[in-house]
Amino acid sequence: MYTRKIDTFQGQIKMALKEAIPDLDLTLAKVFQTLRIRSHLTGAGIRKCEGYAAGHLIFAMFTSIFLTLPGLCGYAHLNLTALTTASKDAFYRLKNRDLGWRSFFWRFLGFLAQQLGWSQQAPAETFFVLDTSILPKRGEKIEEVSYVYDHSRGRSVLGYELLTLLLVNPQGYFPLDFEYHFSSKKGKAYQEATVAHPNSSLARRQREATKNKLAVSLQMLQRAQAKGIKALYVLVDRWFASPNFFSNLLLLGLHGIGRLKRGQSRYLYQGREYTLEELYRRVRPNLIRHRGLGYDLARLEVTCANGLPGIIVFSRGYREPEVNQPAGAKLPPQPKWAAFFTTDASLATDEVVKKYLCRWSIEVFFKEAKTLLGLGKDQSRKFAAQVCATTLTFLRFNVLAFVKAQRDAAETIGSIFRELAAEVRRSTFQEKILAYFRQFLEAIVELLNQSTPLSASSRDFLDMIAIVINELDLCRGCET
Repeated sequence: MYTRKIDTFQGQIKMALKEAIPDLDLTLAKVFQTLRIRSHLTGAGIRKCEGYAAGHLIFAMFTSIFLTLPGLCGYAHLNLTALTTASKDAFYRLKNRDLGWRSFFWRFLGFLAQQLGWSQQAPAETFFVLDTSILPKRGEKIEEVSYVYDHSRGRSVLGYELLTLLLVNPQGYFPLDFEYHFSSKKGKAYQEATVAHPNSSLARRQREATKNKLAVSLQMLQRAQAKGIKALYVLVDRWFASPNFFSNLLLLGLHGIGRLKRGQSRYLYQGREYTLEELYRRVRPNLIRHRGLGYDLARLEVTCANGLPGIIVFSRGYREPEVNQPAGAKLPPQPKWAAFFTTDASLATDEVVKKYLCRWSIEVFFKEAKTLLGLGKDQSRKFAAQVCATTLTFLRFNVLAFVKAQRDAAETIGSIFRELAAEVRRSTFQEKILAYFRQFLEAIVELLNQSTPLSASSRDFLDMIAIVINELDLCRGCET
C-alpha cells in the first residue's frame, strides 16, 4: 500500500520530467506539431488502418534528407530507431499508393498562410512565378519517364519536366503547386503508370502531364486563387511570355511581366508593325541610364497581334545569373539587350525590371531543392512514389521557409538546413535515451535531497519509480 507522501513524491517526479522532456525533442518535430501536418494528412485521407501511422512514416521520410541517407534503405542499414523502427517496406507501401498528395499539400498551405498572415500582405508586393525544371532519371523502367529537352545541357535527357508555381512575398518564397510534363518520345522500356481509379489524384496528374503547359499553368493559378492566395503579378521567362498567355492572365485578374523572345512576332507601334529587333533600333537613341539598376532603359506602348495593349521595356546591359549552369559547361553568350513586356501600363519603367528580377527566386528554389532537399533524386519505379517524393521536397522547403520567416535574423534556407541537419544527426537513439535517464536521475536525486526522510520501504520507492517510468509517453512509444 502506497502512502500519501509517496503519491506526492510521484507527482513531483512527473512534473520535473514533464518540464525536462520537451528539451529533448527535435526542432523539426515541434514544427510538425505547430503546423499540424498530421492533421492535414488525415484530412486528405492519407491514413493507415494498421502498422505504422502515416504521420509517423511521413515524419521519418521528411527527416531522412537531413541525415543525407542513401534513400529509404538507409534506415535499414543504420540503427536510427530514434526516428523510426519501421522497415523500408513500410515506407514503399505508403509511397506507392495512389493518395491525395495535392489535397494534403493545399491543406498544409492554407494553414501556413494563416500562420504567416499572407492575407494581410499587399497583393502588389506578392508575385506568382511560373517556370519548369528538368528532373533527370537513370532508369527507363521508371513509370512515365520520357526524353525531355534540357536547355541547360542543350539536349534531351531521360526524366520528367516539372512545372512549378512559386509564391514570392516579403517573407520569402514558397512553392505552391507542381505538375509533371511528359513528352511523346519514350524509351524502349517505357512503362505507363497504373491508376486505381480514373478520377483518382494520380490519374488526374497523368492526364494533365500530356496537356499544353500554358493551359496547365493557368489551372495552377486558378487553384491558388481559389485557395485564397492573392497576388497581382505573374512573372515568367521567355517561354511563357506570349500575348495569348498574358490575355488569359488578365481574365484571372492578374498582370503579367515577362521577358520577350526575339523572333518574328510583330507589335503595333504608332500605326506600324515592327518586330522586336526593329523596335529596339528605333528606341536605342532614347535609352537612359538608371543608376540604381545599372542598365540603360527605355519604354514603348505597343499593341500585340491579338489586340492586347502593353508596355515593352528595353534594357541594355541586362545580365541573367546562371544558377543552374552545370559544372564545366560552356557559358552561353550574353545578349547586348533584353526586352520585357507587361500588361500593367501604370508601372514605371524601372519598376518593370525590378519586379521581373523577383523571378530569379524560382531559379534559387530549384537549385536549393535539388542540392539540399532531394528534388528529383528519388529512384522509385512507381510514378505515385515520384509524386510523393516531390511533395515531400516542397513540404521540406516550406517548413524551412516557415522557420526562416519566424526568425528575425537574416538567415538563408541553406544555413537553416545545416543547423537542423546537425541537430538531427546528434539526436541518435542512444544519445536521447542517455540524456533522458540522466535528467530523470538528476530530478530524483534533487527531489530526494529536498524532501524530509521518509519511512517507506525501498521496494515502495522502486515500485513507485517503475510506475512513473511506465506512464511516460516516451517509454510507451511515441510516434516521433
